[in-house]
Amino acid sequence: MYTFNHIPGSHHLGCKNLLAWGLARQRQKYGEEEYGFYPESYIFPGDKQAFRKAWDATPEGDMWILKPACLSGGEGVSILTDLEEIPQEAVVQRYLPNPLLIEGAKMDLRIYVLVGSIDPLRIYIFPEGEVRIAMEKYSMDKFEKRDIHLTNLAVNRMNANFTPDKINKLRPPLAFFWKHVKEHYGVERQPIWDKIKDIVIKSIISGEEFMQAGTTSYVKNRHSVFELFGYDFFIDDNLEPWLMEVNVLPRITKEGLKEVHHPLLVDMFNLVGLQIPDDDGDKPQGESEEIVPKHLVMDSRLWTQPLTDEEKEKQEKFIEMKDEIQQQAILDELTPGDVRILINSLDENNRKGGFERIYPTSDTKKYHKFFKEPRYYNLLLHHWLQRYQHKKKEGIKVLESYCQQGKHLKL
Repeated sequence: MYTFNHIPGSHHLGCKNLLAWGLARQRQKYGEEEYGFYPESYIFPGDKQAFRKAWDATPEGDMWILKPACLSGGEGVSILTDLEEIPQEAVVQRYLPNPLLIEGAKMDLRIYVLVGSIDPLRIYIFPEGEVRIAMEKYSMDKFEKRDIHLTNLAVNRMNANFTPDKINKLRPPLAFFWKHVKEHYGVERQPIWDKIKDIVIKSIISGEEFMQAGTTSYVKNRHSVFELFGYDFFIDDNLEPWLMEVNVLPRITKEGLKEVHHPLLVDMFNLVGLQIPDDDGDKPQGESEEIVPKHLVMDSRLWTQPLTDEEKEKQEKFIEMKDEIQQQAILDELTPGDVRILINSLDENNRKGGFERIYPTSDTKKYHKFFKEPRYYNLLLHHWLQRYQHKKKEGIKVLESYCQQGKHLKL
């Protein structure tokens, strides 16, 4: 039994039909070079006629894989053999026939990604993950055998030869994969890892507007919002990563990789900075009160979201500003909200443990064009990192001076 914190609207990444729609929209706007990391996909029922043409034109030997819209664990996933098999809501993807094999079996990667905030967008990736290996040797001749083509543990458990002692072989840590590609292909980790990080950022941006809208509508306090995603990547025999799906309920169980999951969870809870809410006045009458030291209780003034007229005016001004040099003036006079956002962002990054923050960094401005509209706090963090990336102590002194004036507590 496990529970996940969700960002409102994150199903735009977690549901395969909405993910495919968002990525297709970005691909149409920005081209194959930027968003060509997702297999050719058709979303049902809307793409029914278009897919029929693609189906009729499919070369002999090519295959399509059927995925229900919002199921997980490999449930309902199969090689498509008949158009009548397609349910009302589903995604049909062109099957990628050239997987990288490990000891003759198909594999993919599970990568853990943490979104600590939507506005501003802050994305972290965990350096360790899982290699997921299929139970049976790879063959294109036996398309009906799911334990050849799918790596999900729930699927491979059904194999007659599966025993619990084989889990470690079917789920080695990510370090095993880097060692494998180095020994067998002479390829280092970093080029593949950089491509994976690029795909993560672009895919999250494809659903950012919906998570932003959901957070604005349903979340009273920005401290409530974070989410751990499980990203699944297919690696082809050219060592190119392809995004297969994003899981909003990644399975983290007692039989999983302790050397991955334990530090992952510890660092996740440290990073998000869990605090005890201030329950003054919320306890039922007669209930005994436990005294919690005030320094452990969340100060709601640090997480307030309403903007003053002055803050609204500043935000509108800089969102409309296109000149990069002129935008640097965003740091000249910080508002109370600016100070709170910067303090929270710096503190969060200092608590990240083994996580790596991949957005924002000092060189992620190249991703700004992929957002549907500019976000003020993304601009604020971008210019802060540009100015103080090599002068961190100076930046901290700037924030300390504002805090000494109590500006971060002004509402």
